[in-house]
Amino acid sequence: MLLKNGKIISAAMGEPFALARGYYSLEFDGRSNSYYLSTHDGFNLPKKLYGFEEIQQDCARWLGAFERSHKNIGVSLVGIKGSGKTVTSQYLCSIANKPVIVISKLVVSTEAFLNFMSQPELKDSIVFIDEFEKTFGKQGKNDDFINQDEESILPLLQLMDGNYATRFLFLLTSNRPLNDLLKNRLGRIRYRKVYESLSEKAVTEYFKCNLVSARKKDAKEAVKLISALGFATYDLLTHFTDELNHTTCDLLTCLNSLNIEPETTLYDIAVREVTSSEWFECFPQHVNLDFGKTFQLDTYRYNKRTGESIPEDVQLNCMKIPLQELTFVDKERTKAQFGKYLIRFTKSKTDSVDFGVYRM
Repeated sequence: MLLKNGKIISAAMGEPFALARGYYSLEFDGRSNSYYLSTHDGFNLPKKLYGFEEIQQDCARWLGAFERSHKNIGVSLVGIKGSGKTVTSQYLCSIANKPVIVISKLVVSTEAFLNFMSQPELKDSIVFIDEFEKTFGKQGKNDDFINQDEESILPLLQLMDGNYATRFLFLLTSNRPLNDLLKNRLGRIRYRKVYESLSEKAVTEYFKCNLVSARKKDAKEAVKLISALGFATYDLLTHFTDELNHTTCDLLTCLNSLNIEPETTLYDIAVREVTSSEWFECFPQHVNLDFGKTFQLDTYRYNKRTGESIPEDVQLNCMKIPLQELTFVDKERTKAQFGKYLIRFTKSKTDSVDFGVYRM
C-alpha cells in the first residue's frame, strides 16, 4: 500500500494514497534501505517544439500501443546529445494523463528497487528513465563512465518481463546504443528510435523562428550548411544562430569559428590531367566535400596499374587544395576539376587508412 507523508510517498508511513496523474521522482533512503517517491515539479518544455508533427506522430503511436495492451510497453530513444530525445519524452509525459515516475539516479539496491516498484498501486504509470546507462549500471573510475552489465540491468529486466502485478510504459533515453539484453526483445522494448540528428524540417523551423530579420535571407543557406556538417543538435543551432544574429560574418566563417568538427568520409582519390585519360591513384583521405576547407592530395610516384612513373606535370604531392575551388562536373559529385586537373572521389570500401600498403 502506498502511503503519503507530505511530499513523500512510500510504503512505510503516512495516509493511504492513490497515485494520481502527476510527476514523481524515485528516491533512495540509505538509512532504511528503501525507495520512495517524492513529488516532482514536472518539466519545462520549450515554448516551441521544432519538428512537432513528427514528435506528435511518434508519441501518439507509443501511447496508443500502451492503451491497447494489457502488458508493459518499452520505448527506447537513443542517439547523440541535443537531438531531441529528452524533449520528445517530456512531451509524451505531458500529454499522457498518467502518473510519471522519473528515475534519474543510479539504482543501488536491486531488492529495494523491486520491492517498491512492484507495488500494484503503481500500475499504469509511465517510467521515464533519462540517460538510462547512468541509472542502471556500475560506476567506473571516472564519474562519466558507467559499465552496464547483466547484473546492473537485472532489476529493470524483471519489471519489464512482467514478473509482477504492474503495467508500465517504459520510456528510456540513452546516448549509447541499445544494450544487448534489450536488442530484438520486443517484449521489453517494442519501439526503438535512433536520433542521429535533428530533421531538416526541425532545423528549418528553428532558423525561421530565431534568426533576426537581417539574417532571415540566410536561412536556406544555413540549413544547407548544417546538413553538410553531418549532424544537427539544439546545442549547435543555439550557438550558430546567436553567432549569426550578432555578427556580420558570412555563414561559413561563423560556423568555422565554433567548436565543431564536421563528419568526414574516407575517399579513394585519383587524379589526371583534363586532357589525359590516365588516372593516377592517391592516398585515401577523410574529406567533407561540402563543409571542409582543404584536403591534401598525395599522389603515388608511380602508376599502380602499369608501374610507370607519374610525369612531373601531374605530381601534386603534399599539395593542399581548397575545397571551395573545386568545380564538380557531375551530379553525383564524384569528379571535380581543379585547374588543369580532374580529381576523382570514390567512397572507400574500408574504414581506415593503412599507409603500410602503399608504395612511395
